[in-house]
Amino acid sequence: MGDMIQRWRLLRSFGRRSRATGARARLSLAGLLILAVSAACTPQPVVDPLVSVIEAGREDEIRALFRPFRLGDQVVEPWRLSSIGIDRTSIRVTVANQEGAEAAVVLRATHETAHGARRTASFAVEYDPPGSHPALEALVARLEENDEGDFWQARKVSPELADDLGATLGLSRRGADGWLKHWALWALLAFIGAAAIFALELSESTRRMRWAAILIPLAGVGLRVGLSPRVILEAWPYTRVAPLAEDVLMGPALAWPSHMVGGIFKTDVIFTTHLVLACVTPLFVLAWARRLLRDDVAAIMAMLAAASLPLHLRFSHSDVFLVESLALVSAAAYLVHVALEPGRLRLRGPALVLACGLSLGGLLVRPLDFMHALFFTATALWLVRRPAPREPGREWLLRGGYSAVVLGFALMVVLLRVTPLHGEALPGLGEMLTLVWGRLISLDLNTLINPRITPPWILVAALIGVFALCRARAAGRAVVLVLWIGAFFALHSAILPFGAWLQARYHLHLVLPLAVLAGAGLAATVRWNRWGGVALIVAAAVSPLTHAEFIRDVDYNDQAEFRFVESLRDRIPPDCTILEYTGAAGSQADGSRFKRLGTLREGFLLRRQWRVVETGGAPADDPVHSAARRVLVERPDCLLLYEGLACRQGAGASLAPACARLRDELADELRLVRASPPRPSRCYDEPPGTAYCDPDQEIVFSLWEVGHNP
Repeated sequence: MGDMIQRWRLLRSFGRRSRATGARARLSLAGLLILAVSAACTPQPVVDPLVSVIEAGREDEIRALFRPFRLGDQVVEPWRLSSIGIDRTSIRVTVANQEGAEAAVVLRATHETAHGARRTASFAVEYDPPGSHPALEALVARLEENDEGDFWQARKVSPELADDLGATLGLSRRGADGWLKHWALWALLAFIGAAAIFALELSESTRRMRWAAILIPLAGVGLRVGLSPRVILEAWPYTRVAPLAEDVLMGPALAWPSHMVGGIFKTDVIFTTHLVLACVTPLFVLAWARRLLRDDVAAIMAMLAAASLPLHLRFSHSDVFLVESLALVSAAAYLVHVALEPGRLRLRGPALVLACGLSLGGLLVRPLDFMHALFFTATALWLVRRPAPREPGREWLLRGGYSAVVLGFALMVVLLRVTPLHGEALPGLGEMLTLVWGRLISLDLNTLINPRITPPWILVAALIGVFALCRARAAGRAVVLVLWIGAFFALHSAILPFGAWLQARYHLHLVLPLAVLAGAGLAATVRWNRWGGVALIVAAAVSPLTHAEFIRDVDYNDQAEFRFVESLRDRIPPDCTILEYTGAAGSQADGSRFKRLGTLREGFLLRRQWRVVETGGAPADDPVHSAARRVLVERPDCLLLYEGLACRQGAGASLAPACARLRDELADELRLVRASPPRPSRCYDEPPGTAYCDPDQEIVFSLWEVGHNP
């Protein structure tokens, strides 16, 4: 009888655990779906994080942009100016004829529209319907004549904070909503959650593991602070911001500290955000490798490889999007193991929600990062430890649910972002195979075998790691890591870089699997040959010193100009007017250097330190824009002329037409404020012989004071 009672109690307790596990599974899946829908419905960042807001009371100013036309006037027979509609961020100007047909032109700030749109000094112009229309062309011609280029000047705020243009410190009426949509804060909480879970695991590990988890990341921080160059290395660095850095800049969390210090420069926010993320990445590599490889020594070696890998060090203090991606993906990979492997039930639910959030964030950082979904799915279905035999159905439900959410979200990314942006540019299968093979055998463009980029001992350790995993009956893990490297290598072979140093940016995707394979290889080498393993570990540890030239070699045209303009920030008085040429109208403009480097976050406002006026984009008979002409007539107290990289265009041309015309007309009034030493042209993200990249041309950046009387 007592034996039967005992069995009944055991069955009842098992039923309670089963029901509890089922409830946790349902709650976790519900959390996954909520996160996926929330992320999918979140608008993606535009090319510049500043949202331009049109305040009330500017109707007369907007109508004046189209003078002499007024509402009701005939523009071109039979079209009349019908209406001017104004909302928070755009202006819609409509013409209509007597039959009721309508056409419209929509004006937005230039940084909020795709590259290639027609532009005036202040606006990007869109036609509705698309195509040329005589009445709309006449209106745009008047706009070009009347637009002085400062319509949006000092009126840049985030949409959540636009209600508080009075700029008193404190949350606006939309403050609570702003905090809820502060994705960088949610990412920070997710990182803290992942670190807390790992700290709990470390408390039960060996002393060696705990000391390694402290000392190696600290050494990595020292390397990144002391060795990684603080520099722009992303494409279109003056018009784009990576998502997390953008949200740090725009979110309410920065309001109080930026107010207290009198303003924080936008570029400082970008670089600091990425430096912090790069510093924590080796720690999450340790956490993930420990779960994946199931070997503490191999995990420590993987962290060592990630902390000292020159490829990661080169970009750790830059604006490159993939710095954010690597941090998100490494933390998410670790949490997937915590959530889906047998372990503490209380940790698995929160870990699953955090893993899903970080996984989706990793897919959103950059459109081509959708490939990470395949890795996450392989981890969930293949790499994590098998569930306990008593409840395999529920465990596989969680794994399948997570995989379905991640793959479904990746499919949306492909359909909504990758296909529209890159669909026409992707080569056919035959051409793709040719490109992949060409990259694979290239000692220059294959960064894995390029000894100037990847230390040969790291590659040797990774190859040993593949062999060691296969020998230890862990071939599945080796296959997934090798396929991860191969998939991103093949995908980015479709992008034609202009040199190995640019290819390195695309191959940042390979850092995580390479570090884990190298960790497995270093640990195996120590077991097989102690002194040989020690020699390989020492070589890996000193890689930052042997490859310091690659890490710090950023002396290119774009980067030199960035340093030059940044050095001028303390020398140019606030509210000064700067005439700057950024490129021909309608081109894929690089963006204003002084607008980007002069933008500050202060309290609940984004403000620009200077008034910047575009000098180019005018008709051929006068290459200087009318907005710049008006500034020269006004002659503000502080007026400067900048001749930068965009002024040096094309082989054999000393200056672009607008720059040359201004230099000639103002020759007697110019006083040199500062000029850079002449430097040979060295291109980074531009094919030689095009635009401003002429290898035979010397580059000089110069800032002139206008109105000086000799």
